Amino acid sequence: MVAFELLAGVRKLEYLAPDGMLIVDRGQIDPTPVQNGTTTYPPDLEQWIRANISRHFIVNTREELERLKFKKALNIMMLGALS
Repeated sequence: MVAFELLAGVRKLEYLAPDGMLIVDRGQIDPTPVQNGTTTYPPDLEQWIRANISRHFIVNTREELERLKFKKALNIMMLGALS
């Protein structure tokens, strides 16, 4: 399963096969309830994934894309991680 953000990956774990792999970007995108202050972004999601998902690959695309000055290619980098 490919997720473009940590919380999105954790939210959709029901779709991950028992022997499946989670490929997720390390970035954080605040959902609307976090943006309007009604809740907070869950802390330590990356550590939770490392402890609870045996097959995972956490990608740091945002830092690399900023270094390349090509921020809009996150989806392409995630597909590269998938391959």
